[in-house]
Amino acid sequence: MNLSARKLVAPFDHLKDLRGRLGRSALWPQRAENPPGGSRQPMAAPIPFRLLILGFAAALAILSPVLPAGLTEPNQAWANEAGNDAAGATALPARNVIVPLEQIEKICARFGLDALWAKIAKDPPARPFKSDGCSLWFNKWQGYDLYPACFRHDLKYWAGYPGESVERLVADSELMIEVARIMGSTKMAETMFAGVRVGGGGWTRASFAWGFGRVRP
Repeated sequence: MNLSARKLVAPFDHLKDLRGRLGRSALWPQRAENPPGGSRQPMAAPIPFRLLILGFAAALAILSPVLPAGLTEPNQAWANEAGNDAAGATALPARNVIVPLEQIEKICARFGLDALWAKIAKDPPARPFKSDGCSLWFNKWQGYDLYPACFRHDLKYWAGYPGESVERLVADSELMIEVARIMGSTKMAETMFAGVRVGGGGWTRASFAWGFGRVRP
């Protein structure tokens, strides 16, 4: 890895072993061994996964500086082109509404997601698609509409296959870049990136995890 690439990924090195640290000891505590001559000890109550993610996200939000109040003109223009203007936002389906493939095709065409549509058309996921927006997070923040970016991120997650670690990283990075451009700030974008990296892996079996459209009900 060259020096410039190393600098790019260095801030996220601490996330590499987070799954291990949050493994069975945190999410699925093991039943204690029977003491000699004693009775079986009850298993500790598992910590709800959503509670862990909410706590993690809240901590990041508290530690982040106050976000700027205004958009610069270039950022506003980019947001309009990306469908974050009033017309673009209303054109997207509402949260938790099933979206048929015909409409997904039009959405992909509108936002230039040609490769994504080709993937979906070749092998449509078994589960119908619906977006919950910015999962366990804010769909709007200080006047900024983050829902369109999260909707497109959900669409990529829905169509994903198990084991596509590179494709998932690309989707998460694209979400981070979209949010940074919308808000004219990196803090919220980096916070959301960290959140989806920790909580969006297929191993979590969450309803919004990578490949959720291809997981058997």
